[in-house]
Amino acid sequence: MKYKDALSYIKSGDALLFLGSGFSLGATTVNAEKLPGVTSLTSRMVESINDNLEESERIKYTDKNGNPKIFNFSKISNFYANHLGKKEFVSFLKSQFSVHDFTKAQSDIVNNPWLSIFTTNYDDIVEKISARTPVSRNTNKISEVDESYSVIHVNGAIQSINYNNVNDELTLTNESYLKNKFATSGLGEALTSLIKEAKVIFFVGFSFDSDLDIARLYLTTNAKDKTFFINGELDIEDKEILDQFGHVIEKYSNSFAEDIINTPGAVINRKAEDSIRAFKKVSKKFYAVKVGEAPNLLTNLIDHSDVEEKYILDDEYVVQRNFEMISDVKQYLEKYKVLIVHSRLGNGKTTYMKWLSRYLASEYNVWFFDDNNFEKFSSDIRVIKNRQSNPIIFIDDIYKLQENYSSFKNMSEDMRFIVSGRSSILEHSVPILQNQGHFDDSEIAYLPNLDIISEKDLNTFKLNIEKNNLWGSIDKKKVLSGASFSEILTEYFKASGIIKKYADLIKSETINNTDYKQIVICILILNSLSNQLKLNDLLHSLNLTIDEAMKKSDLLQEYIDFKNEDISVKGTVLSKELLHNNNLFTIDEILFTIHKIFCYYDNTDDKMSRFLSIKKSLVSFSNLHLILAKYAKHEKSKFNKRISNYYYTIQNMNFCKRNPFFWIQFANSCIFARDFAVALKYVQNARNYAKDSLQNQYQIASTEINIYVTRAEDRISANPKFFIDDLIKATILAEQVETSYILSLFAKLASKTLLDKYNELSENYKTDIYEQLLNVKLLIFKRESENYRLTKQEEKNALKLIEIMDKVRPTI
Repeated sequence: MKYKDALSYIKSGDALLFLGSGFSLGATTVNAEKLPGVTSLTSRMVESINDNLEESERIKYTDKNGNPKIFNFSKISNFYANHLGKKEFVSFLKSQFSVHDFTKAQSDIVNNPWLSIFTTNYDDIVEKISARTPVSRNTNKISEVDESYSVIHVNGAIQSINYNNVNDELTLTNESYLKNKFATSGLGEALTSLIKEAKVIFFVGFSFDSDLDIARLYLTTNAKDKTFFINGELDIEDKEILDQFGHVIEKYSNSFAEDIINTPGAVINRKAEDSIRAFKKVSKKFYAVKVGEAPNLLTNLIDHSDVEEKYILDDEYVVQRNFEMISDVKQYLEKYKVLIVHSRLGNGKTTYMKWLSRYLASEYNVWFFDDNNFEKFSSDIRVIKNRQSNPIIFIDDIYKLQENYSSFKNMSEDMRFIVSGRSSILEHSVPILQNQGHFDDSEIAYLPNLDIISEKDLNTFKLNIEKNNLWGSIDKKKVLSGASFSEILTEYFKASGIIKKYADLIKSETINNTDYKQIVICILILNSLSNQLKLNDLLHSLNLTIDEAMKKSDLLQEYIDFKNEDISVKGTVLSKELLHNNNLFTIDEILFTIHKIFCYYDNTDDKMSRFLSIKKSLVSFSNLHLILAKYAKHEKSKFNKRISNYYYTIQNMNFCKRNPFFWIQFANSCIFARDFAVALKYVQNARNYAKDSLQNQYQIASTEINIYVTRAEDRISANPKFFIDDLIKATILAEQVETSYILSLFAKLASKTLLDKYNELSENYKTDIYEQLLNVKLLIFKRESENYRLTKQEEKNALKLIEIMDKVRPTI
């Protein structure tokens, strides 16, 4: 990034400011003295100490040989506090760091809507400047970090101290340094999240010489290109050090201030409470659907997944699913910190989350996460925590936030989360959220699965469709109770002619236009994965731009809202049905588009979490299997070959080559193809790159167990000893895996083929199998005794485990 381009982000509120001691030069204290540096502060401390002590107790200015002493700042601070008392020590510090006046350049720099301001200085220059300007800022204590739109004093703020807390709020004395505040107070986490969020970071008057903790952290952030140092003219050795961290601009503060003023654009005036951008406050208002509007609203809702949220509480628009459970939800909110909404893909999680959030907003303080603002999540969640009472946070597709799970820790006691996700992915994701967010088993509860629609809710849905004449030629008898919501929608799409309409448009306009076909495939893929892109991002990924011909295309008009530059068709179920239509797209066309999107985002410099989420989605084997399900089922050989080729093609790309997640997905594809030897090789690759990440270790262990239990039929037929060896390895790995996944994996050993095989084994082999499964059972029992509650599906899988044990139980 160029310096001139970076300046433009300051006035828009997207830049982070980091101040060092050089920034405060020129300001004066309440004593009409210049603000001291470390050396002058130490000298002033020694003078003050000697003025207040008897001659025999005073600090000597020379050593035994008569040479001038070089005083240690921390030792002198400690001596002052111990001998003159903390009250005097605080009084002295306040006289040295309370600012009375400052320069115009300092004011011109601070008086901008910085995302936040970090400073290693004790003085209150930023606060004093802010008090005389329209920009409102909050001073953060070390012990209470709330980074959004605030001043964060890394070493403590002079405004925050008194004689009781000086060792807690200032890093000065031996006692305060020993507490290692940067590592334990959340400052590092706050800085990391803000570096990720900021478009650009400016360091003014700062060097890393005495701030090694910050230097080490900064090197891990990959923020070099968007970092700029304003330090005036530097010696070559000092410049070389800063060059490791960013661009060195050899200008002084006054020139930097002038550059900001001369940069085009109006300064926004954002108050601290307006800084929440990753969450939307859910309205309490209720609106009834107006007469005559229902058919269009329902069509847009069902066909395009376009939810008109202000009407969402009207039962004639959105079915209020599981309404009889609402009192239970309220009771759960009193008891649990995290409630989980779950189902398979396409069964209405997102709409249900929006409905539930709106319903609860009449009684609670409800916020909904906007997944276009991943970078603001960590900072905004703290703002809500510190400034909102009893908040309930809704997060749809929680696994997209996996990089931010640590932000959940240290949340306030009155904060509650309602999160959603696909059932299969939650098996992996919830244990990681639990560990990184510091949630106990007793703090998490699952709400009823949304896969099956109740008889009452089904009748309401039928009535709404019938009243608005939307059935088409559907045979209503086919819409039976016990069907999943996605199955009901699929039947509706087929019978009402919607699938045929879209299919005919695709056939008619894509025969000679591969660009249009790629646009449609891209939209359908991302919809199927519930992973939305803005229109411009989507077109950029395909190296396309909007032209007049596109705007006139009947096909693209169905998929794109050109006026608002948005995607029109967003429905998961409809998108899956179109992708799986045999006559529309080939497996090669779909994989070519996936590869093209992935390559674009792999080569972009943008580190935004929402793009990271898309890359993970396009690498995930379960997602590829979902998108190409018809080939995986009916043309397995072709599917395996194409998927393997796709992974081989991308394995050396930036996102993949040293990423454990990629190698786990490659291994999963090999498990599906029953190429177990290669799968184990890729698991080892994942382990080599995993380091100490709990998330990676958990997924690696799960994948390796999956290899052992999936190849059980092959191994037990070839040689039962091989099967026993695999079972022992799987049992050892089970300690690292979450209960639900242990049970679902080991339940695979209860297939009919294997149950028949167990009968043919010798007693010795049966005993070995029994002992290993007993170990698994004891592990589950231990976890149950620690307040872990098995779900109904887990209980079913546990019974399969018992069924195997009954088959191989040793005879006495």
